Amino acid sequence: MPGEGKDERRGEIGYAISEKYWGNGIATEAVNMAVSRVFKELEYLDRVEGLVYKENKASQRVLEKAGFTRDGLLRKYFFVKGESKDIVLYSILHADVI
Repeated sequence: MPGEGKDERRGEIGYAISEKYWGNGIATEAVNMAVSRVFKELEYLDRVEGLVYKENKASQRVLEKAGFTRDGLLRKYFFVKGESKDIVLYSILHADVI
């Protein structure tokens, strides 16, 4: 969902698929459906972002296949299980899907 103030024109997407369904295109299809719907229902939204662990190449590919652009690397952005993790930032703009 969109934020407030400086964040009110952007949203963030996340997803998780059971390992037994990996490689079947389910995540890509779900991301495509969600992005299409959110831009139709929230017309003021400019962008949707996806943040992915740098080592999660499969999830990066999901976003790329769904039309997201790789915006850059956020070094040591998340702290998870006692370790700082690099995150790859992806985005898709409203103008990209209409």
